[in-house]
Amino acid sequence: MSAIAMDPSQPIPEAPAARPGSVNAAPSPAANPTDPYISPSGKLIDPGATHDMRVYCLFMHLGLAAWFVVGPFALLIPLIMWRTKKDDSGFIDDHGREAVNFQISVNLYLLVSTLLAIVCIGWPMLVASATLAIIGLVLGSIAAHRGEFFRYPACIRFI
Repeated sequence: MSAIAMDPSQPIPEAPAARPGSVNAAPSPAANPTDPYISPSGKLIDPGATHDMRVYCLFMHLGLAAWFVVGPFALLIPLIMWRTKKDDSGFIDDHGREAVNFQISVNLYLLVSTLLAIVCIGWPMLVASATLAIIGLVLGSIAAHRGEFFRYPACIRFI
């Protein structure tokens, strides 16, 4: 490895400035401290989300776990929670909308895979749908509790 010799009398060149809106762009110093910003890890964070909002969103995502007890009716948990508080915060609105869309998507995937399982070709899809639901539930809950915005993989956006 060769070292690059620098003339000590020359100023150190500055790194190129990040484009506004890029992942490496820091929040503007004049920006409102409660405005969402992109963290260094690339996650969109809402610093204005209070602990109560984050826990509320966490429970909207955890509503999917009720599917194992009440089946497709578990969709009502995040739907009712989202509809009652969606106007209180953009953070709650975003997480509620995402949780409802994901539950509708998972219900659709499970319905199709169950119908295909009757003719013995839907079993892998049934396992994949259940795995997607469990992993999505965990990732969405963690993101909500951290105050991060979150998008589920393989989620159809109905609302």
